[in-house]
Amino acid sequence: MAHAYYVEKGLPALREFEEKVGLSLWPVLEEYIFNYFVNILKRNPTDVEIFMFGQLNSEHCRHHLFNGLFIIDGEEMPNTLLGMIKSTMAGNQGNIVVAFKDNAAVMAPRYTEVFVPEDPCRPSCFVIKPMRYCFVFKIETHNHPTTISPYAGAATGVAVRRDIFGTGRGGIPVVHLACYYVENLFIPGYPLPWEKRYATHPERFAEGLQIVIEASNGASDDSNCFGNPVIFGSCTSFYEMVGPDCYGYTKTALVAGSFGYTREEHIEKEEPRKGLNIVEMGGKAFKIGLGGGSGSSRDAGAQGVKLDFDSVQRADPAMEKANSDVFLACVMMGENNPIRTTTDLGAGGCCVAIPELLHPAGGRVDIRKIPCGDSSIPVYIIFCNESQERMVVLIADEDLEMFMDLCERNRCPAHFVGEVTDDRKFVLEDSVAGEDSPREEQRPIDVESRFLLADLPQVKVDCKKVPRELSPFVIPDVSLWDMLDLVLRLLKVGSKHFLTRKADRSVGGKVAQQPTVGPLQLSLADFAIMADSLLGNSGTAMAIGEQPIVGLVDTCAGGRMSIAEALLNLVWAAVDGFDSIDLSATWQWPCKQPGEDARLYATVKAVTDFCKALGIRIAVGKDSVSMTAWAEKDGQPFPVKAPGTVQIIAHAPCLDVLKKVAPDIKRPDASKLMFLDFSGGGKQRMGGSALAQVFNQVGDEAPDADADLIRRGFEAIQELIRKGLILSGHDRSDGGLVTCLLEMAFAGNCGLDMDFRLPHDTNWATFLFNQECGAVIEFLPEKYGVIRKILQRHGLKGCYHTIGRTIKDKHIHFFSRGYRIFSDDMPRLRSIWQETSFQLDALQANPEVVAEERKNIYGRPGPLNDLTFQPFQVPNVFTPERNKPKVIVLREIGINGDAEMAFAFGLAGFQIVDAHMTDLLEGRVSFGDIRGLVAPGGFTFGDTLDAGKGEAGVMKFNPRIADQVMTFINRPDTFALGVCNGCQLFALLGLVPWQGIPTEHQPRFITNTSEIFESRFVSVLIEESKSIFFRDMVGSTLGVWVAHAQGRLYCPDGNILKEIDDKYLAPIRYVDDYGDITEAYPFNPNGSPLGIAGLCSPDGRVTALMPHPERLVRLWQWPYIPPQWEKLLTSPWLRMFQSAYDWCKAA
Repeated sequence: MAHAYYVEKGLPALREFEEKVGLSLWPVLEEYIFNYFVNILKRNPTDVEIFMFGQLNSEHCRHHLFNGLFIIDGEEMPNTLLGMIKSTMAGNQGNIVVAFKDNAAVMAPRYTEVFVPEDPCRPSCFVIKPMRYCFVFKIETHNHPTTISPYAGAATGVAVRRDIFGTGRGGIPVVHLACYYVENLFIPGYPLPWEKRYATHPERFAEGLQIVIEASNGASDDSNCFGNPVIFGSCTSFYEMVGPDCYGYTKTALVAGSFGYTREEHIEKEEPRKGLNIVEMGGKAFKIGLGGGSGSSRDAGAQGVKLDFDSVQRADPAMEKANSDVFLACVMMGENNPIRTTTDLGAGGCCVAIPELLHPAGGRVDIRKIPCGDSSIPVYIIFCNESQERMVVLIADEDLEMFMDLCERNRCPAHFVGEVTDDRKFVLEDSVAGEDSPREEQRPIDVESRFLLADLPQVKVDCKKVPRELSPFVIPDVSLWDMLDLVLRLLKVGSKHFLTRKADRSVGGKVAQQPTVGPLQLSLADFAIMADSLLGNSGTAMAIGEQPIVGLVDTCAGGRMSIAEALLNLVWAAVDGFDSIDLSATWQWPCKQPGEDARLYATVKAVTDFCKALGIRIAVGKDSVSMTAWAEKDGQPFPVKAPGTVQIIAHAPCLDVLKKVAPDIKRPDASKLMFLDFSGGGKQRMGGSALAQVFNQVGDEAPDADADLIRRGFEAIQELIRKGLILSGHDRSDGGLVTCLLEMAFAGNCGLDMDFRLPHDTNWATFLFNQECGAVIEFLPEKYGVIRKILQRHGLKGCYHTIGRTIKDKHIHFFSRGYRIFSDDMPRLRSIWQETSFQLDALQANPEVVAEERKNIYGRPGPLNDLTFQPFQVPNVFTPERNKPKVIVLREIGINGDAEMAFAFGLAGFQIVDAHMTDLLEGRVSFGDIRGLVAPGGFTFGDTLDAGKGEAGVMKFNPRIADQVMTFINRPDTFALGVCNGCQLFALLGLVPWQGIPTEHQPRFITNTSEIFESRFVSVLIEESKSIFFRDMVGSTLGVWVAHAQGRLYCPDGNILKEIDDKYLAPIRYVDDYGDITEAYPFNPNGSPLGIAGLCSPDGRVTALMPHPERLVRLWQWPYIPPQWEKLLTSPWLRMFQSAYDWCKAA
């Protein structure tokens, strides 16, 4: 145990200790600590006490600057930053019931129904339960760790989902967002003329190219494994001189968000009280993530290299999923939830989470009861490390045994570590220390709770205004085509396919809108939608807005434009009124640099004033105020400042998730396009535009937003959507009007014939590339009169202009009064828009496969969709019946596709039994009256041993389970379905294509030819086969989700592959746009021979599929519905499960 010798050495001893371990405290807090120990306790603190205080009260955790007193140019400001943000809710609470007082914000409850196990503590049947559902959301930044170690930093960033767990008495995360802000990319062999470097890049920091690849891999892999889809986000690169200052994301910004729900009765945490047990859930403590809270509070490069790398956390999503399974069970218990209160072990680990949870009552913790994976590490590391995937909960004595049993059932480690004392002190004990040991060894921490959390002094932020040196935007002397060729390659503007194709966007089944749209599934969605439940049609729409480069020109305008962009992205989903919209605001700022603190204050005031003018609120947010990276220029330290970035997330409830409009043009040759100009008088300010950026400029005149005009425009578009008058729509944003129009054509796979009807001497560069507020809608000409009346009724006369028509011919024509402005081939322009994404893909996937995709999709006609049957839904299918065939949906640690699988079978008429592998091991469930065994998708044991091998080992080498399963499989009245992980499992167990194949010849599923996780909506053909699931669907071609990294069928024995083909044991196969079975990428996403997407047994009772039809049994789950199916009332994929039901009834 080490001491900081305050009594002997005074305040310099603290600063020496801070520098050694990487703490980052404001001077007023240093004095506060010194006074407490020296003058009140009259003793030296231990290293654990100081390190704990440093993490618990770091800027990252406690937001001192946002709570601080600002003094600008000698004048005290009347409000704190947080005070201004909270003022948006004053007298206008809206839907918000919890804001700025828990781990996440909570919205007002609404009624829904859920399909869940009747008793989550044991094997039981699924039933429909009513629930008062509260939407919960949280935004987090992981800038510091992602700059140091991109994969780990981003993977633990999306673990912000643990803040959803830790809300109230427990919440459930459902979907994610992930946003990446990096410096210039410098892709080898792909020079982009605007990319320059003005200072030497610090060696300890990852470069922009590495970050954009590895960070997105980390966020995607972690979310994929856990089972929360990443359904929206953004990606920006910037690095430029603005006058004498260098602005760029050398210190990267990684913003992650998690969105989920809790129950109304679980909104409020119970107060800690004497006798409650402190239980820690999850993994063991290691020397991982030490000092992350304080490291994140400092400029990049302000501490030693070793401290930087020590501070990065590591992810374990499979362990986190085990936590989630326990929380889900507890939440579903309703009033019987054993969790009294909870929080996550994030920044600072135990040393932050446990004191916060126990405040103000206090408590005692035994350091030796905290599970530790390394017995050599000292006490302060055990207590203060940030090893991920841990939660702490308070449990009453009467619930403790039940809670521990629940954790054991779900393979979630849980340990009793202490208890609440109600003496208002926090004490960390060491039970290994003997009675004769010094006090500091027996009690490494012994302080008052209020010292840690209640009596903290306010910091003062003394700053000055410093104007930026700006230059007017100079229009380059190049053709419009040359401008477009550059703008379409900009990371912010171009395709985000390199991000979306590796992120599972369908897992969980509650995704009603994700990033890809249209027949070609291009990454162009303006918003995302999370459904409330698999049973209903209600949900929540979410959208992002961010304009940091505009903010360099005018910091206040940048804040307002960020809100306007979020609203003009959200507008395409029909929400429950404008007043139902709430916001998150995340602030990333290079504070302490000249002029930046004052700019932050001005921006917060502008944003909050704009919110009040709109009548909407900010309910949650995050600040990261150390966004400066210290580089080197001419041998001297040189600050590279991140642009002040305000990221807005707008969200609102949707009554019907099918009421939405996407950017893809729907009716080429029949429809027209209308431009809605919300700039306020046709303004064309170019400051902060993509065009300016690609010519190394920012400009000096920024676009801005008018609150009244934005609200009127929003409400007008909403009315048009509710009345079905808009076919497609898209906002004018990055890249300007020209990019907006092209993206609609790209997504619709069609052409444009535009006539802007403006004078010939119009400055077409500023007209086409300005990024003022606006939108484009597609409509049928016969609806024009109705549309015009609605727009005028909303006060938008003079704001709307019909600008041309859509055409099937894939060419782009821009005219004005007969004068040709621009003309080109649409696929050619689309390929330019996709090129930066392909370049990035080639650096993370098999480059040969990437080249194949580039070639195969250039002029593709779009997918073929053909049904040979009429989908239908049996009414009252969930009505209890005594003779319903029973199906076990088998869970194991890491399984994440069980909920949607259970629902799919339930919707077809089955009775579903929830069972965990531990239930089989302990004999809590039997197969006596079971007709179906289903192995859903996921990452069992985190795929640590390879896909499906951990679960296969449990089933194959445990005699009790092996005998049960094989006896069941060989009963002639049973069936089995394995999907994705379950498909891999069935192959490893030798259940498909038939039993008895020698191990060395057994077909199995191996790594995709792309060498990367594939999340795609692809077309499959239902072939004639023996499978009981597809008897009624033969000959149909339809889309289906795939989401796997190891989905390629491998047959060591070529004769077995031939026999599979000859004996009709491959029920579904991947096909191209012409309906032909294919091995071509990306139509065949994994390279399986003969296009095989699944296998079945010779009698058809066992089926194994890599695609995910269970995620498409509701129409709103489809990412694209072809026009000929728009009148369907039921999803075609439901028929697959109904066929199995019919087989059971007939057998």
